[in-house]
Amino acid sequence: MKTASAVALFLIALPNQGAAQDTAPPPLSTDRPNFTGSVTTLPRGQVQVEAGYTFTDDVGVNLHTFGEVWLRVGLADYVELLVGLNSFAWTDGPNATSGFEDAAVGVKVELPVRAVNAALSLVTSVPTGKVGESKAQPEMRLTLARELGSGASLASNLNIGWLVQGGERFARFAGSFTAGFSMTPRLGAYVEYYILAPAGLRADDAGFANAGVTFLLSSDIQLDARLGGGVHGPTPNLFFGVGLAVRR
Repeated sequence: MKTASAVALFLIALPNQGAAQDTAPPPLSTDRPNFTGSVTTLPRGQVQVEAGYTFTDDVGVNLHTFGEVWLRVGLADYVELLVGLNSFAWTDGPNATSGFEDAAVGVKVELPVRAVNAALSLVTSVPTGKVGESKAQPEMRLTLARELGSGASLASNLNIGWLVQGGERFARFAGSFTAGFSMTPRLGAYVEYYILAPAGLRADDAGFANAGVTFLLSSDIQLDARLGGGVHGPTPNLFFGVGLAVRR
């Protein structure tokens, strides 16, 4: 977690080049496909739906997750409601399993910090799934981001979750660092590293690297794709995902 903390301090120390620019209509901003997510909230009354599919090769076990639906609703200025619907997950092979994962609910608040764009999210799972846990799993997420100019940006996450595995609760910290790039007015790209500490109950820490692209079909519709894998610790060999975001 020392690396993630250093990244957060680095972001705060950078000069804010975007602050002096004229304000413009907000572009479509999504919490997917990367781990870090966004620091922005929707205006009051606006609704955005984000969804996708992920394939994970975890030491020879193929896991599929379809749905990944997050409903984002602007409740007030700088306050957003988050509702995660149950994704359907299944594995391949002779010991195949399938079922709906837990749903989730939360709130995101943009923070009045001048030196850096920041948001705080409080999210918890709701034990409603067949393959989920029997207890809620709350998590607090602090997201920081800075625009560097020329279409480049940096972002970081600092998270703490009170998770459950096999009925036993444990604390997990997470941190991330993301560099984003606007390739064209419609095409964006990013590279990212994030760490889970620990990866699971009585497990070692795990680090992941991934990269992805986003493409705007219109000002309110975005497609995305990502590819990544574990770089250290008890991590999956490979993951790949695609998704869609629609704003109304």
